[in-house]
Amino acid sequence: MPDWQKLVRERLGKLDLPPWQKDDVAAELASHLEEVYEQQRALGRPELQAVERARSEVCDWNRLNRRIERAKRREGVMNDRIRHLWLPGLASFAAAVICEFLLARWSYQPVMLLRPHLTQPRSLWIVAQVLCGALGAYLSRRAGGTRSTRLCAALFTSVVLLDAIVIRICLATGWNLGFLALATFIKTIRIFIVIPTAAMLVGALPFLIEKKEVETA
Repeated sequence: MPDWQKLVRERLGKLDLPPWQKDDVAAELASHLEEVYEQQRALGRPELQAVERARSEVCDWNRLNRRIERAKRREGVMNDRIRHLWLPGLASFAAAVICEFLLARWSYQPVMLLRPHLTQPRSLWIVAQVLCGALGAYLSRRAGGTRSTRLCAALFTSVVLLDAIVIRICLATGWNLGFLALATFIKTIRIFIVIPTAAMLVGALPFLIEKKEVETA
């Protein structure tokens, strides 16, 4: 029986991938060719005919190399996007939801009603937004995200809320915004989007600075 691993490695010699990825691709493809060969032998085909049948599974190795490289590049971009944006953004959003829930419960406790001068719920809410923005930008930078990606991760909650508000108001008004609906929309955007976005941006600023810029300063 041919050495399928050796055959595939020779054919994929020009594959522009890291060694570990090339090994994975070679092992998977070699396993497939060996399976085809075994199937042909089980059907009673002579060894040479079974080998040729297995080799015919790949008609153009150069074309296969290009397809594998494109697929792996797309996979790498998708993995980077998840690590740099989606996971940090969702972490920031989850933290914002938890903070909102805790502050909403705490604000109704007697201690808050009796001593409101010590800690105001609104000021705590803004501080929470600052921390959530910082969390998103920090996690993105730690994962290797670019400056723009860090900013998007920090403001992820604002984007989600903006989409939800626009859709809800438009559906409630039948996509026909009158003066009162428009005034309500502007007020809602100011309270739930503009203010927390500014707070999140403040929290994200330290993590938007590149390390080289800090060292230079």
